[in-house]
Amino acid sequence: MSKKVTISVAVLAYSRLETLKKLISSLKKQTRLPDEIIVVFQGDDEKIWTWLLLQEGITLYRQRNLGSAGGFSKCIQYSIKNNHDWTWILDDDAIPEESALEELIDNRYFKENILGFISSRIIKPSGVSYMSPVPADANIWYNTVLDDSCVEVVRATWLGLLVSSRAVKKIGLPLEEYFLWDEDLEYTARIVKSFKCYCAINSVITHYQNDKFDPFLAGDGVKYNYWVRNRVCTILMSDSTVLSKILRISKWTNRCVIKVIKKEAPVKSLLYLLVGILFFRPKVKFI
Repeated sequence: MSKKVTISVAVLAYSRLETLKKLISSLKKQTRLPDEIIVVFQGDDEKIWTWLLLQEGITLYRQRNLGSAGGFSKCIQYSIKNNHDWTWILDDDAIPEESALEELIDNRYFKENILGFISSRIIKPSGVSYMSPVPADANIWYNTVLDDSCVEVVRATWLGLLVSSRAVKKIGLPLEEYFLWDEDLEYTARIVKSFKCYCAINSVITHYQNDKFDPFLAGDGVKYNYWVRNRVCTILMSDSTVLSKILRISKWTNRCVIKVIKKEAPVKSLLYLLVGILFFRPKVKFI
């Protein structure tokens, strides 16, 4: 008898209690129930922690704020430690449709066990798709989506990412040092180098993000600063040629300088850019 494939859902919770309640409820109503619901809480709101402690059917962990990079890295590690073959990653402001998990695994790619990851399609509350994984070549796009409603992709965000434990053991964990921004794109692009990866367009997650809130420039632009540093580090650690790296870094530097001149980004971001070019080289850690 073949071993049953086990899937955990790993939720990174921070500050959004009302959507977290809806998320947990949705997970418990999935047409293919997860084998374990893991919640990693890294906020400081005791009201949220108290509510989580009262919930049945979830496994709880609490830790200091490690950003999305460190938080999702821990989510994956806890899932693998608990012997799951797959980890479905969600944030606390994203609500999956009740068939979302079943749609991710009800396709030939999952059954053939050739996947590094397969991801959901992300929509706004208005129904508009956005933040969804980046598709590969257009010809591949047409060939796959018409056949099985899946699109081969080259990068994806954390939301709705169903990642294989086998892939994690081979390519390593997310770079926790990135803290925020670009860590999901770096990590999924790393998986794509060794595995086929897809988006299942019928697996839908609604992301309740405030469209009027600018995540880059809030809080003195700290998230933007991390983005500037992380992006240049990703370029330097890529498999591109030296010439390609120089050209891409030059283009990125020019963009960053112009945004500062236009007062669309903090001056401090140029320091982060310099750190990314000269000093910031996190090492991939493995399970």
